Amino acid sequence: MSSEATEINAESSLVSCDTDNQTNEIKNVLSELNNKELLIEDEMNEEVFKFLKGLLEAIAEEQDIDGHLISVDTQVYLALHFLITGKVGDKFENIPQNYVNNYVMNLINCLIRTAPQFIKFPIEQKTVEEEFYALGKNENGTGFPHVLGIIGNTYIQLKKPNHNPEIYLNSNHQYSVRIQIVCGPDLQIYNILAAFPGGCENLFIWENSNLRRVLEDSDTNPSNNWLLGNFDYPQEPWLMIPIASAKSPSEELYNKVHNITSQPVKKCIETLKVRFRCLQSILDYDPPEVFAIVTACCVLNNIYICYKDSLEIEVNLQESESSCEEVSTSDLEEGLATRKALIENYFTC
Repeated sequence: MSSEATEINAESSLVSCDTDNQTNEIKNVLSELNNKELLIEDEMNEEVFKFLKGLLEAIAEEQDIDGHLISVDTQVYLALHFLITGKVGDKFENIPQNYVNNYVMNLINCLIRTAPQFIKFPIEQKTVEEEFYALGKNENGTGFPHVLGIIGNTYIQLKKPNHNPEIYLNSNHQYSVRIQIVCGPDLQIYNILAAFPGGCENLFIWENSNLRRVLEDSDTNPSNNWLLGNFDYPQEPWLMIPIASAKSPSEELYNKVHNITSQPVKKCIETLKVRFRCLQSILDYDPPEVFAIVTACCVLNNIYICYKDSLEIEVNLQESESSCEEVSTSDLEEGLATRKALIENYFTC
C-alpha cells in the first residue's frame, strides 16, 4: 500500500525583530552547539539530529549575519527546537525571527519530501497482523485477526484563518485542523491525512481518503484485511468498529479484544503531542503551513522509532461507550455481515 502524506509547499511568515547585539547571541549559539548539553536539554536524539542535518545540507547553506556564519547545525537545532518545544527564538531571541521561520520551514519541507520513505505500510504485513493479534491474545486468550492498523483522529489548533474561518471551528469552538492517522502496534505511523479543517466530520474525511479506496479494492487488498476504529467511523468490510450495546458473550468478547487491540492509536497520538509540543499549542500559521508541520512531525515520529527512541506514555484505556450508535454508509450491510462472520469464527464463547 502506498502512503498518504500531504505534501505542502509552505512559505514561512516573516517577522522582523530588533537585531541589536545579535552578533554576540549568534556566537553563543555556535559555541553552545559545539557540545551535547544543548541537545540533551531539548531532549534531542543525537543520531536523529545528525540524520536531519544530512537532509538539510542538500538544500541549505551557511548563512551570514553581520559577518558570522549560521551553520546548518544551528539551523537544524533552531527548527527542531520549535517542533519539540513549540517556541521560536525563545532562547536566542536576538536572532531575527524571519531567519528562524525560514529554518523551520526548510526542515519541514525536507521531512515532507521523505514522507513516502517513512510513512507507509510495512512490507511484512503478516508480522504486523501477528503483533496485533498478540495484543488481544495476551489478555483475553484470543486476538483480533487480519488487522493492518488502527485508525484515529485528533485536532491541532491554529490561529483564526483569514479565509472561511468558520469551517475551522471544531465542536469545542476552537479553530483547528483535523488529522486522520493510522498506526501500527509499535506506534509507527502508517498513514497520515492532513488536509481538512476542524469542522469536518471524521466520516467525511475517511470517505474522501485514498486509503479507504485502497482497502476497498481487492487488487490492492487481496487478503481482505481491515483497520480497527471507534464509533467515529462506519462499520465496513475493511474497517471494524465496536458493537453498540453488545447483547451476547461473544459480542462482549469482540468488544473487549477490539478495545485492547485499538489502544496503540491513542498512545501514538498522545506520544506525538508530548514529543512535539508545538502540536499542543495554538500554531501561529496559516492552514497549509499547519498541515505541513503536522505531517513533518509524523515523519519525525517514525524516524525516532527507526532510531529506537521511544517515550513511555500512559493513556486512558477505558472501553468505548456502549451507547454509541454505528454510523450508516452504503457499505454498512456488507460490513455488518463481515463482522458477524468474524465473531462466529474467532469470538464464539
